[in-house]
Amino acid sequence: MDPTLIIVILIGAISILCLFALLMSSRVQTPTAELSRSVARNNPHTQLSNLRLDSAKPLKVPASNPESKQAHKERLRERLVQAGLYKRNSKSFFYFLQFIFVAIPFVIGFIAYTFGLVSIRQAGLMAAITGIAGIITPGLWLDHRKSKRQVKLRRALPDALDVLTVCVEAGLSLNAAISHVSRELFTAHPMLANEMMIVHREIQMGTTTGKALKNLALRFDIEELRSLASVIEQSERFGASVSAALKVYAESLRVRRMQTAQSRAQRAAVMLLFPTILCIFPALLVVILGPAAFEIFQTMRDVTN
Repeated sequence: MDPTLIIVILIGAISILCLFALLMSSRVQTPTAELSRSVARNNPHTQLSNLRLDSAKPLKVPASNPESKQAHKERLRERLVQAGLYKRNSKSFFYFLQFIFVAIPFVIGFIAYTFGLVSIRQAGLMAAITGIAGIITPGLWLDHRKSKRQVKLRRALPDALDVLTVCVEAGLSLNAAISHVSRELFTAHPMLANEMMIVHREIQMGTTTGKALKNLALRFDIEELRSLASVIEQSERFGASVSAALKVYAESLRVRRMQTAQSRAQRAAVMLLFPTILCIFPALLVVILGPAAFEIFQTMRDVTN
């Protein structure tokens, strides 16, 4: 059999294995997925007692040597939680992805060297470079998932605060209001609804509302949620009106969103300058100066002749 055909078959098989591993990443079960099925059946409390939040508990990095093995595991667990991977096997799956993306370049390089397509130095260099990229790729994937979750939450948070404020002003307790918000917003913002249900369950287990919201902020690493947790915690500590605090915070959040939109609009003019110069201006230059350049060329040729 042709050696090139064998290499192509092996690369195809390894690529299929990588594709299967990436597809399995979407099937890693999380508490939010279980809560989605529970809320969709309009019975959100039936399966909450069987739900395990192993990785959704408060994240604490040890104060010991930051380069220690335990600190590294805690940082990785924090990144997995912020990316929405809550189950215990998420860490093993992440290491499996790193192993796959590192092993593939070395296998391909060894096969290419075995059949004499490249030298040992070239194979080792390519395998080392692509192997380093393979180590970084799963981390970039986690950062991408984290940023997507943060964008979704920032879009859904104002609606949730409005509904939460209305529920509290109507006489519901904050815990009951959070449960009501998780049910009402499930269709529009399922991710936030699931996270609110997790907060509701933590409160049922004895955690204070401020602490549960702090845990929510740690799961997303968003300043808005940390500020909301601080507002609720201060209201609980000093006995202030929760509805008034939520109303003031919702108003400040709207002002912040308006300021963010204005800053993005001001940056848009500067960002449009580069495609204008690189794409539009050369075309205009050709259209305007093209006929003149053609006339100059014709005149110079006539003078020369």
